[in-house]
Amino acid sequence: GLHRARGPKGYSRGMYSYDYLMDFHAGATTVFCEVIVGNNFPKSVGAPCFEDASLWMKLRGPVVGCSIAGHKGEPQAATLAKGESICLYQDSNGADTWQRCQGYNTERRPYWRFPPGKTASFRGYEVRLRRGPAADRIGGGDQAVGTTHVRTDRGGLIVHLPNFWQQFPKGVEVFADGRLRVALFPREYKVRHFLEDASAKGHEIVLHFYAKGADGGRPDARRMAEIWSAKTQPRPADVRHIAAAGYDGLEISAIKGMCEHLEVERWKEQKADLQKIMQDNRLEFLSMELGKIDDEERILRAFDAGAEIGVPVINVGPGGESGDTESRKARIEILARLAEKAESVGVTLCVK
Repeated sequence: GLHRARGPKGYSRGMYSYDYLMDFHAGATTVFCEVIVGNNFPKSVGAPCFEDASLWMKLRGPVVGCSIAGHKGEPQAATLAKGESICLYQDSNGADTWQRCQGYNTERRPYWRFPPGKTASFRGYEVRLRRGPAADRIGGGDQAVGTTHVRTDRGGLIVHLPNFWQQFPKGVEVFADGRLRVALFPREYKVRHFLEDASAKGHEIVLHFYAKGADGGRPDARRMAEIWSAKTQPRPADVRHIAAAGYDGLEISAIKGMCEHLEVERWKEQKADLQKIMQDNRLEFLSMELGKIDDEERILRAFDAGAEIGVPVINVGPGGESGDTESRKARIEILARLAEKAESVGVTLCVK
């Protein structure tokens, strides 16, 4: 759709477009949404400023209780009286650099710095209890998770915006009458918002609905947010998949947490299995990726493993501090010593 000014009057040209995508799953009450605000029209409208862009929802019935997750997911709970609302507003990155690091490049020197006081107003986030135009600060912290849990007499709703504080400024507000505002570009920020020409900004939002008395009782908003925000870890590429793709050789990995085929600490236990898989799939070991040279003992074990299993080349990263002459010199000495040890057992050390 296209945002338009309210009523017959007002400025509509340049009011940004929006796309709202909802992903439903059969038998589930969780909806995965993407809200995209765009300034990518076929004909340029420039980059008009705007005060606020919020996603509004209305629950059926007044709110009987709510909580908003602050720093490290700690909930800020509230019971709202008629006419009240509670708002968590993340104004800055919540770090020591909050006054100068605004999350975008200003083309200044050095980069990622901005004149203090010109954009962010305070460090981190604040929780405000509002009664009409009046507002009281009732909490605050550095980096809010932002997950919001709203309950009514009929059930409840959990709203989660992944990477909430990292996308500052951000806000979420719950009203006693059942309204809910997710502030994607909040009016609380002291600088007006805009999108550069031919650009767009998307947000992932997760909505979980539940009925009063539903099986399992009231869901744990904090636990659900952790699941929704969990990082997807790549699975190790199976050697059989590599063979099926038509390759005749491969580099195996010994990097923990990435694509680990070989555990250096227990290579003797894996030796026979690896060699059998290679033989069955007519594959040849080309090299082993080991990572940085932070642990010499581990590298020496990798040399032994390579020699025994039949991996001719061991790849390592140099490590050390970039641009530090002394650090570089020390690393070169270590690499020279390791190269001699590699040669003595029949493998080659390769520095990436």
